[in-house]
Order: sequence, then C-alpha cells, then structure tokens
Amino acid sequence: SSPSGRFAPVIAHLRANLSRKVTRGELARIAALHPTAFDRAFVRAVGQTPLRVLTEMRLSEARRRLESTGDTLESIASA
Repeated sequence: SSPSGRFAPVIAHLRANLSRKVTRGELARIAALHPTAFDRAFVRAVGQTPLRVLTEMRLSEARRRLESTGDTLESIASA
C-alpha cells in the first residue's frame, strides 16, 4: 500500500534526498505536524518509521546500482 495524503510529500522528500542526512524536524514541517505527532502519525499511516523507510530506499537504490551499472561497491557506499 502506498502512503497518501500528508505523507506523500514526505516520502517524495526522502526519495529525493537519499544521499544526505534528513532530520525529523524537516519531515515534520513537510507534513505540517509537531515532530512527536509526526512520528506517531507516520508510523500509523506508513507502517514503518521514517528512518526505516529511508534505509530501505537507500538499500534499494544501492542494489539497483550494483545490478544495473558498472559502479563499484565503494563508489555506491560513498554516494
């Protein structure tokens, strides 16, 4: 199931920022929620924490690059 409503922009932001640190505060601002309320609502809507979603996105992108490009593991890890 795909997250909808206020969390779609959060998911898009995570996907667009795979290579940098993303803070809970910036994600909460995107969702227009207080950070504590954001954490609870995100897990309720998406089924995972934002950190878990981001980690899975990063792993998926690394896997894709390993399988479909000539990139080395070292270059993918440093990206």
